[in-house]
Amino acid sequence: MFIRSSCVFISTAGVGMVPDGLDFRPDAARLGDAVIIPDSICDHGVAVMSKRENLEFDRDIVSAAQR
Repeated sequence: MFIRSSCVFISTAGVGMVPDGLDFRPDAARLGDAVIIPDSICDHGVAVMSKRENLEFDRDIVSAAQR
């Protein structure tokens, strides 16, 4: 089945080992936990959002996909 969409779908994957006893599920996140997001991911999200919503900023926001 092929579904047409005007939306952007972003998929991520991680490879590695989770130590025994570590609860690594989204519902295990707690207030105060650290979340590390590289600048390039943030720039991409803001670039996509600004194009969709016709937002303007004081500087150019460029997605890694546009570089």
